[in-house]
Amino acid sequence: MRRSTLGWIALGAAVLLVAGCATMVNVISQNALSTGPNGPETPASDGVPFERVSIPSHSRRLDGYLVRAPADCKNPPAILIYHGFDETISRWVDAQALLWRHCVSSLVFDPSGEGDSTKPASLIHLAEDAPAAWSFAHAHFPTPTRLFVMGHSMGDAVMLAAEPHLRPQPAGVIVADSFASLKSFWAFHGTSPLVLAAMPDWWNNTRAIAKVHVPVLVAQSDADTMTPFGQGQQVYEAANPPKRLAVLHGFRHNAVRFRTNETWWAPVLDFVGSPGVSLQPLTPIPAASPGPAVTGGLADETAREDAVRAAAATLAPSSAPDQIAATQAPPDPLTAAPTPPAQP
Repeated sequence: MRRSTLGWIALGAAVLLVAGCATMVNVISQNALSTGPNGPETPASDGVPFERVSIPSHSRRLDGYLVRAPADCKNPPAILIYHGFDETISRWVDAQALLWRHCVSSLVFDPSGEGDSTKPASLIHLAEDAPAAWSFAHAHFPTPTRLFVMGHSMGDAVMLAAEPHLRPQPAGVIVADSFASLKSFWAFHGTSPLVLAAMPDWWNNTRAIAKVHVPVLVAQSDADTMTPFGQGQQVYEAANPPKRLAVLHGFRHNAVRFRTNETWWAPVLDFVGSPGVSLQPLTPIPAASPGPAVTGGLADETAREDAVRAAAATLAPSSAPDQIAATQAPPDPLTAAPTPPAQP
């Protein structure tokens, strides 16, 4: 009887673990891979000329904004941006405008299931979309343009998983506001150790970046409570040289695109070799335009972070710190100075 009872207990525990994994997959699919339609903002909302592009990915089409550096820029580099979860390309127009002013071309796209791209979203489609976007970017920013890839948050994992298979290789890789692995991310936000033990080791960025053999920049803020500094530091330590660590001070998780300014972007501009600031005037905004881009407010950003914590709580919460502990950066970091304006 005792063995039989233990057997039933073990079977019940196994069922719970499998259910936990299924719940995790559901949370990822619903909260990280699918969004509503794209917003009304475009780079033109900031007075920046752009192309609305449709990127082929198998039988699907991916919506994107392509911005070419101004004509007065000499040998401008370009960046293909893999954005984070629960976003659309309309939320990146301020960042694209900043890059344009600093003589850097850019392409940001929505993967399948996000914005106005073909539905549905899935992990398989996401993996297929990453190299498809690279092929499109390389065709539209041909040699001798130095083409870089940049990820943010979830986009880091998608980009790093795809990078070893991109041909030709990017000129460099930019990892922004990264988690060390999906397991460590959910652990930090309070997911039960029982569920974590059952989770496959999805999106392990420390393992993925070890396969990258081009220059790497890791940009992480010491005030990021979504993906804390220590996680980005682990990614940096696992990267192959040449590599740089940009320790950003006082910025929240989405400051890369929300309240965008030169202080956050300074390490990126240096890494890609921005040739300077364009003197070309901004294109007048058409009268019918919605006006300057509004990429979200403090309430929107707070709600986004609260939603992630709520999702973690549905996976049997355990205690987790609300703030990251102070972390000493590795020697010789590429630190972004001066001190930025106060962030929300």
